[in-house]
Amino acid sequence: MVTCRQMNFEGMLIVLVVAFVFKVSGSVAYARKQVQMPTDLSMQQVRDMLVGFQKTQLIYSASSLGIFEELGIATEPTAAMTLATKLSLNADATERLLNALTAIRLVIKSVDSNNVAVYTIGNSAKQYLLITSRFSLKPLVTKIGDLYNIYGKLSQGVKEGKKQLTAGTFDGGFYTSDEKTKQFLATMHMFSNSDGPHVLNALDLSQFKTAHDIGGGPGSFGYLLAKKYPKMNVTVSDLPSVIKFTSHFLPADLPANLYFESVDFFIDTLRPADLYIMDNVLHDWNEESLNKLITRVHQAINPGGSLMVMEKFLNQEKDGPLTTLIMDLGMLLTSDGRERTLAEYQQFFTKYGFETTHSASIPDSKFKDVMLLKKLP
Repeated sequence: MVTCRQMNFEGMLIVLVVAFVFKVSGSVAYARKQVQMPTDLSMQQVRDMLVGFQKTQLIYSASSLGIFEELGIATEPTAAMTLATKLSLNADATERLLNALTAIRLVIKSVDSNNVAVYTIGNSAKQYLLITSRFSLKPLVTKIGDLYNIYGKLSQGVKEGKKQLTAGTFDGGFYTSDEKTKQFLATMHMFSNSDGPHVLNALDLSQFKTAHDIGGGPGSFGYLLAKKYPKMNVTVSDLPSVIKFTSHFLPADLPANLYFESVDFFIDTLRPADLYIMDNVLHDWNEESLNKLITRVHQAINPGGSLMVMEKFLNQEKDGPLTTLIMDLGMLLTSDGRERTLAEYQQFFTKYGFETTHSASIPDSKFKDVMLLKKLP
């Protein structure tokens, strides 16, 4: 819990940091006379990174307060007073936030016939920040609050080299209530819908008659797989607390070849299948847990079958891509897992009797590259 005293201190600290950054930028000419400045990043770029969280908070606050949704359904430009009254907000503060949103081009500001400022939702906000849009990032915006808390523990995590959520990602972090579970699954559903088609275009899976997507969440990828391969029987399994939300994310007319079951993949019997699928599962667990899990998966795959792994690989030097590096630190803070290079995954699976038959780095996929590994006798 954050006290008022803590909030005031943090607010003061932010002001001091920003003031310091701007003070430093005003001394650039003097500094350059004494020290050769780096050429790879400008001071403006570094400054933008330092205060980038403020723009994030503009979007998060406007979204959580319902401002984008209200502007999205408005039939005409709306005054700040009108919007504040509808949403029970302070009128002056609402206008100031709307002006800031105008500056970052998410809201359009104009003046009505009475010379009163009025606001309209911008095309970018309409396309990416409304829940009704097929390109909506709203689930991610909703999770920003949790992400702020998590990455706020990064300093301590680096000091200790261990996770900062008491009971781990799923039972102590994201799955603590039905609402938290739905928020987390909504984000995963969004990523599967955006990345899944690119992954499926990278592989030909027509030779497999049965598939089992373990830790498959509400079935987002399994749904795409079953639609593309109607002759393949696809089973999606996850914890009971996850599977119960399937109908919340998938359409009512599910493919006839798509099935669901509640399974704890560390404990329960894993059904035999020609193809096992692990979609952003491996990076959650440490070596000991993975040893148990992969051994069980290998046993469950039918002779001659394969394992399909989706993770976003680190490059060989482990200095990119940035999204994966940030996710790697997220794994440090929330679980016992980590991100790995393709070579590390290949070496890892060789120990458990798998041979890589196909691997692909998929630039258009934000969070998923893919490996296909054949089970050896």
